Amino acid sequence: MAVIMTALLIPNSARADIQVSFAFTHGGDTVSTWSDQPYIAIYYKGEILDQASQPYNYDEKWLYILEIDDAYAGKAVSYRSSMGHIGKITLSASDPNELSIDCNKLIVTAKSSLGVPLPYQGVTLEDENGENYNLYMDFQGKDSIYLNNGTFRWYFDNQEGSFTLTGDDTLNVVKQVSQNVTLNVRCRYGDFPQSANSFRLYEYGEKNDYQYFYSGVQVKPGSYWIQDDAGSFTDKIDIVNDTVVWLDYYKVTFDSKTGTSPNENQRISVTADPESYNSQNESTNAKGQVSMFLLPGEYTYEAGGTTGTFTLGEEDKTVNISTSRVVITLNCDEPDLLNKQDYRWYKGNEYGSYPNPENGKLIITDAPGDYKLAINDVSVIDVRINEGDNAKDVTLYSLKFTSNVVAPGQIYVNDNKNFNYDTKILLPAGTYSYSTSYGGTPIGEIELNQNKVIPVNYSTLTVTVSDNKGVVEGERIDFGRYSRVTDENGKVKFQVLTGSQGELSATSCDVSKDVTVDADKEETLTLDPYVNFNVESNGQPLTTNGLLISEIGGFTYDVEVKNGVAKARLDPTKEFSVGHYHGTTGITEGSTLKLGAIHITTQGAGVAFPMENWETTSSYPVVVGATVRLSAVPVGGGSFTKWDVDGTDYSTAMLDLTISSHKTVAKAVFSGSSSGPTHVKQSSINSSFNFDDNYIYLPQAIQGKADIYTIDGKQVKSLGVAGDRIGIYDLEQGNYLLVLESESGDTKVARFNKK
Repeated sequence: MAVIMTALLIPNSARADIQVSFAFTHGGDTVSTWSDQPYIAIYYKGEILDQASQPYNYDEKWLYILEIDDAYAGKAVSYRSSMGHIGKITLSASDPNELSIDCNKLIVTAKSSLGVPLPYQGVTLEDENGENYNLYMDFQGKDSIYLNNGTFRWYFDNQEGSFTLTGDDTLNVVKQVSQNVTLNVRCRYGDFPQSANSFRLYEYGEKNDYQYFYSGVQVKPGSYWIQDDAGSFTDKIDIVNDTVVWLDYYKVTFDSKTGTSPNENQRISVTADPESYNSQNESTNAKGQVSMFLLPGEYTYEAGGTTGTFTLGEEDKTVNISTSRVVITLNCDEPDLLNKQDYRWYKGNEYGSYPNPENGKLIITDAPGDYKLAINDVSVIDVRINEGDNAKDVTLYSLKFTSNVVAPGQIYVNDNKNFNYDTKILLPAGTYSYSTSYGGTPIGEIELNQNKVIPVNYSTLTVTVSDNKGVVEGERIDFGRYSRVTDENGKVKFQVLTGSQGELSATSCDVSKDVTVDADKEETLTLDPYVNFNVESNGQPLTTNGLLISEIGGFTYDVEVKNGVAKARLDPTKEFSVGHYHGTTGITEGSTLKLGAIHITTQGAGVAFPMENWETTSSYPVVVGATVRLSAVPVGGGSFTKWDVDGTDYSTAMLDLTISSHKTVAKAVFSGSSSGPTHVKQSSINSSFNFDDNYIYLPQAIQGKADIYTIDGKQVKSLGVAGDRIGIYDLEQGNYLLVLESESGDTKVARFNKK
C-alpha cells in the first residue's frame, strides 16, 4: 500500500474540521489515469456525508479529499467507491484520516477471429452492483482499467460473457468474422512510392459508418470507398480476394506572393469537403511555395483568410495565390499611445490577425477584398484592399475618464470594452456611450472629435440600520445593484454615481425606501423586530437549515432554522404560507409552527381530491391548523358513501377539514368496485389522449359522459360525449382531471394541463 499524505497539506485546499484522504493504488503507486473516473463517498446511518469524483495531484500522488463535519469525530463511518470497494474508517479529529485502496489492472484487447487487432472498438464492463465501465480500444485494439476484485460481465459486438477478477489480468474479446480478405492500400506519385497516411473505409452506399485504418485491414468481400486525410474519395472498389489498392497522387504547388515578394510561412489548408474536418495543412517555404500530393478531384483551399477552389486532374498543377498590401497610417497627438491600444483585423465575422503598429503604421498583407479594422474592440473602420499597394489614414483621439474618488470597477464604452480610470485610450471620431457596468444604463454620450477628459463623480451614501433593540450588526442592505453588510455600529456605506436613484432595502424583511444620492448623504433604515418561534415537522423539531415563509400577498422570508428554533423580522398580525406546504397560518412571538402531512386514499369506484400526485395514495405536506378541502367524486357507476378521517366518518362529499395533527389519514369510500387504482400513474394526458388548447382527442368515437375537475376537487365541466373529441376551449389555464365514462361501463381517468 502506498503512503498517503494528509489532505491538510495540500496547497489551496479548503480546510475543514475533519478531512479524509483516499488513494486508489496499483503496485504501490497512486492511479491517475482512468477510462471512467471513479468516485468515492462516506456514509453514516443512511446519510451521505461527502463524496469526491476528482483527485488532487499532490507530491505525484492522486488523492481524493472528502470533508466531514467535526460532529462525526470518533464515529465509525462507512465508505464505498463506484468500483465496489466497501469498508469502514473511524474518523479522528487530530490525526490524519488516510486510506489506500488497492486496485487490480485489467487489460482488455479486441481482435477479430482471424487474430487482427480491432482499433477504436467499444467494450463495456458491468460489475455485480450494475455499475458500467466503458472502454475504447486504441489503434492497437487495446485499453486498460483499474478495478476491485469481483465478478464482471462484458459486452462487445452483440456478444457478452463473464469473468472473475482476483488480481491483474487480461480480458480478450473476439469479433467473429468469416471469409475475410486482406486489404492493403499503397500510394504513389508517378514511379515513386508516396508515404501513406491513415484512411477511412466505407461500405459502398451511404457514406455514414466507416472503419479507420492505415493499411493491411481485414474486410468482408464487397464494394467499398476509401477516403484519405484530405477528404478525397476513390471511385468504387470491388474487393473479392486479398487485394492491394494503388492510389495515384499528383502534385499541387501553391505559389504565394505579394507583388513579387514571396510570402514565407503562410499556412495553407486544403480539403475535398469544406463541411468535414478532413484537411491537409502545410506552410510555405522561403520562396513562398509549398507542394501537396492529392488525389484527382475538386478541392477548396484557405490561405491567410482567403478561400478558393481548384480542380486537380491526372497531372501536376500550380495554384497561384496573390495578395496585396495595405498601409494604415494612424494619426494622433500622442504617438507613444499607439502601441498601447488593441487592433483587430478581420473579414466578415472572422478575426484574421492582431496587427501591431510599426512607427505609427499598420502594415497588413491579405487578398483583395473588403475588411474591417477594430480599435479597442469599440470602433470598427471599413478597409478596402485592391490589387497592388494600398494606403489609408486613420485619425484617432484620446479619451480618459477621471473620478473624484478611488473609483470602483471600470468604465464600459459602447457596452463592450471596459477601461481603467485615468488611462488614455484612442478611438476614431464618433459618438460613444459609457457606463459603469456591462449592460448597465449609460451614464451619458460622448461626441468624440478632439482629445477629451470625462469626469465621472461618485457620492457616498451612509446608512444606519436599527430595530427596536438598537443598531443592527451583520444585516445585509441593498441599494440598486449594490449590497453591503452593516458593521458593529449598524452602518453601511455605498459609493455610487452622483445622481443615482434606487431602492434602499433590507434582505431580511419588507422594509425599504426610495433614495436619490445627489451628494454625500446619510439615511436611516428601521427594521421590523424579530419574532422568535418554534418549528416542528411530523411532531419533531425541524432540523433542516431553513424555510421559505411568505406573507400572503407580500414579502418572502428566507428563515434559518436551528434545532427547531427560528426567528424572522415579520409582522405577527399577518397570515403566512410555508414553502411547499399547503395552508396558511399566523406566526407570533413564542408560537410553534407545526408542519405535517395528509394521506388520501380511496376505496371502491371513485376519485379523491386533492390529488397532489398520481400514486395509489396521494400524500402531500400541510400546515397543522390550516384548512384543506377534501372532495370525493364517484366514477364507473359507483356512489359516494363517506369520508373516513382518522376514524371519524363524514357524510359530505366535499369537506373543509381543519388539520389538527401532524399526520392525517383520509379515506374516501365509494360503493362499487374499481378495476384498478383510481389515482392513475400518468404524468399527463399525453399517455392516453392527444390534446391542444381547444380539444381533447379520443382514440375512437364513444357514447358517454365526461366530467372535468380541478385538482382540488371542484367540478368545472360535465357534458355528454358523442364522438371522438371533448371541447376544453372554455377552460382557464391550469391542471385538470378528466373522468370519462362510456355507456359500456368503461371508465378512464387522466390528468391534463390547459395552457
